Amino acid sequence: MESGKWRWRVSFFVRARDDLSLTDLKAIHDRGGSVVKTPHVGNIYPGNLGVAKAGIRMIFYDRNIGSKDSNFHPHGVIRGSRFEALSDRKLLTTHAKASKTSSLAEEWFRSGDSMLERHMASLRKSVPELQGEVYSDYLRVRSRSATDVLRATADSHPTLWERSVQANGTVVNYSCRGWADLARSGVLGVTRQDSGALIPNALNVVLISVLEAHERGVSEVYHLSGPDMVRYIGLLQGKFDELYTAVRSALPTWKLPETLTF
Repeated sequence: MESGKWRWRVSFFVRARDDLSLTDLKAIHDRGGSVVKTPHVGNIYPGNLGVAKAGIRMIFYDRNIGSKDSNFHPHGVIRGSRFEALSDRKLLTTHAKASKTSSLAEEWFRSGDSMLERHMASLRKSVPELQGEVYSDYLRVRSRSATDVLRATADSHPTLWERSVQANGTVVNYSCRGWADLARSGVLGVTRQDSGALIPNALNVVLISVLEAHERGVSEVYHLSGPDMVRYIGLLQGKFDELYTAVRSALPTWKLPETLTF
């Protein structure tokens, strides 16, 4: 970007695209490009069902909390415009279990069931061709690469890390001074599977983008935005740039592109 005599080069460039259809994005996907949508785990609304039916990859974010997620309501079930709460709305969805058998969807949600597993099972039944996985599973199979990315940014951006989850699913405040702290506490879904620090939102965006660019050898990653991300994504441009620059510097053998377009 140029302004007068000053030039600013962006290494992680956020670009809004309203000129692509689902058919266009599916074609990019089929050519080996990176196209993903990241809805939350929970009650999936028709727009996301359409994306799933179109064959677009989906990574379902399972770090949401019922008391805060008014889009997906992961702590309950919606059927026929009726809502029924089934689990503790303050627990992380990865840990939440049904406290009773549902009166609206008894065949899917019974007492003691994992809310995450049952939400995903009902979705896969509705869309058998679903190309999707939950974020924890996406990270688990990439734990070594994800650890490399997180280590590359932890010491330079420790204050981004603000929350952790306990083994019972309770989310608490977290203070981080760098990678040494994260190595001790663990990172949920990366170095520990039942507890640990929760990856900050800005870093989640960069992490998925970097892993996709590294695996597929691309310089553009396409991300289908939800109703909230489209409003806040531009405000994080500077932070994304800092994080990506740190990762690219720390991992030269990955040969990441000089500019990664998101």
